[in-house]
Amino acid sequence: MSHLGRYAAAAVMTVLLGAGAWGENPAAASRSLERAISLLSAGDWPAAAFEARLGETYAPSWADFPYVVALASTATGKPRAEAVVEVERSLSPGLFWRSYSRSAAAILCASLYADTLRYREALNLLDGLDIPPTPEADLARLRSLYGLGRLSEARALAAAALDRWPYDARFPREFLSREHRRLPDPAALRVSETVVSRLYLWEDDDRELLLLAVPFIHDSASRIRNIRTYRAMGVSDRADGALSPLSALRALEYGLIDEVTALDEVLVRGKPIDLSVFEETAALCASDDARKRLADFILSFAGTVSLDRNADGIGDGSVSYRLGRPVQASLDPNQDGIVDFEVQCGYGDPTEIILPDAAVEYDTYPYVRSVTRGDERWDLRPRSLAWAPVSWIPRDYGLVPEPFYTIEPAGSEPVLTDRLLEANAYSRSKPADLGPGGVERILYREGSPVSSEVRLDGRMYAWSTWKGGVPVLSRIDRDGDGYAETTQVNDASGTLRSVAIDRDGDSRVDYREEYSPDGSSRMAWDSDENGRYELVRSLDPVGTERIEWTHPVTGLPVTVLIEKGSPRSVSYNGEVLPVVRDPRADLWWIGMPPSQSRDYADRVLKRVNRAEGTVVVLTKREDGVNIQAVVSGGLVFAELLDR
Repeated sequence: MSHLGRYAAAAVMTVLLGAGAWGENPAAASRSLERAISLLSAGDWPAAAFEARLGETYAPSWADFPYVVALASTATGKPRAEAVVEVERSLSPGLFWRSYSRSAAAILCASLYADTLRYREALNLLDGLDIPPTPEADLARLRSLYGLGRLSEARALAAAALDRWPYDARFPREFLSREHRRLPDPAALRVSETVVSRLYLWEDDDRELLLLAVPFIHDSASRIRNIRTYRAMGVSDRADGALSPLSALRALEYGLIDEVTALDEVLVRGKPIDLSVFEETAALCASDDARKRLADFILSFAGTVSLDRNADGIGDGSVSYRLGRPVQASLDPNQDGIVDFEVQCGYGDPTEIILPDAAVEYDTYPYVRSVTRGDERWDLRPRSLAWAPVSWIPRDYGLVPEPFYTIEPAGSEPVLTDRLLEANAYSRSKPADLGPGGVERILYREGSPVSSEVRLDGRMYAWSTWKGGVPVLSRIDRDGDGYAETTQVNDASGTLRSVAIDRDGDSRVDYREEYSPDGSSRMAWDSDENGRYELVRSLDPVGTERIEWTHPVTGLPVTVLIEKGSPRSVSYNGEVLPVVRDPRADLWWIGMPPSQSRDYADRVLKRVNRAEGTVVVLTKREDGVNIQAVVSGGLVFAELLDR
């Protein structure tokens, strides 16, 4: 095939695939995509996201729509977790790209992975791309390499990126932020020399680079010049209208301002203070007056300290204080924008930790008192489960009698699974299957349930004894009169085996159900409580039903055989009688229907419908005629006794 032929074939295939991707309404999808792109260009992010979601209803297989939503989510500062979900959807196999490209989505996804500490996944995505370098891809790779501690590769990439993207201020900031706490390294020094020599390129875009570069400048005069230059530039580039606290620290370090002035700039009440700034302030204050002032500030501190433990410029938590002690902390260790641990404290000690799917209350940290998850609550045995997902980190600056504490994630703790909670539980409360107001509370001993109670709107409804993890005996008070009229028995697997009902509370069973392992069942009624069942209904494993009752006149047994829901025959005193369906009413006649069957049937059904209970046995004189009526399994049987 010629090149032209192959091109034509490929074009036809593209059209066919595109038609498959268009789904129900390709024209509407194209219009939505065009509007979404236009709204993105105009910076109207919410409208662009709305248009993209609308377009996806027309063409669910177009990858552009979730990608647009991810772009809008990132631009509006929504949690990174939301953007990750959308961009991952756009990269799903089988989707088609119309205006954007899969490589652009992969780079965005890699950037989000790098920001949320998923460094290896970010590198895997970038390694799979066969495209020329881009600033976003290089930056995501640089952040991932630093995050993984692959310093030699990170420094080599930083050097290349400075030449490849000479006007992009993000690369020198990433390098300086990551390296300023590390020991000097020849490779890092070479990169830092390049950065320092080119600061003039970026000072308009990111003037704080002048301060970040100070530790890497060898010449003291140049250091001071950078600090003065930054402080002379004003605060037009800062949203909070104040100089960066870093400028006060650098100015104090090199003698440009005194300690009192530095403390005035750094310790601004009501504004969050970065922990690294707090620590460096304590290290630089040398005079007794300054250290006393800082100590007084710490002892009465009522504000917020922000955390950035890996110095990547993305906050991973904050701690609020009162009287210098933590009262609340919000921790996001994976930096996805969703708080993983919301910690409430008493006078320092955590009293409650709120997780995305649960709330954990403590007696004395780390011993858990209760766990609430959705509409379930576990109450644990005292000092049974120690679960400490966060730690108190002492920051001893030598200023106050006790250390200044921060609260940070402690690392890996076991997941609070049902099995772990059961092993330490005293009780578990959850909604009962009774509608609103029903609550079941299960009591545990040594990790196994031993009893339970169900309350409905506060009153006792049922209580059960458990064995082997299942309820084996239950008493139920359905009518709320304080007497449990129903008794249920289950086998060791929790399968129902029998039900006994005593409605009038005289300790005599009115009704009983029995279920056998082979699938057969038996129901029996003793309405007069004389110890003999007037009616018994049995069902065998293949579905054949048998109804037996005592004839109200003769006292002899009557048996009805039912197959596939329809009566087949009646046995009475050794005689087999026919069973005939009434031609006009939902009723079966034992023997041939009477001549006035319609009138009789209407009267019987009215009487049956007024009766209470599952089974009704009636002997009723209607116009001088005795009629026997029996109800069982939804069927009504009638017999004229005066033929």
